[in-house]
Amino acid sequence: MQTISESRIARTIVTDTIPQVENCQDVRVQVVSVAPLFAEAIMRIHKDLSLSVLFS
Repeated sequence: MQTISESRIARTIVTDTIPQVENCQDVRVQVVSVAPLFAEAIMRIHKDLSLSVLFS
């Protein structure tokens, strides 16, 4: 995180698929949840629907 904090990067987007470091409270790091995407994919597989709409 020190490298990101000291860089000129405006924003870094990561997913919540792995645990985040506790002391990682930089305002330029945005954590995005993948739970809605996984839920939709599971529902579509269960109902035998296409997953291709998830990629558009």
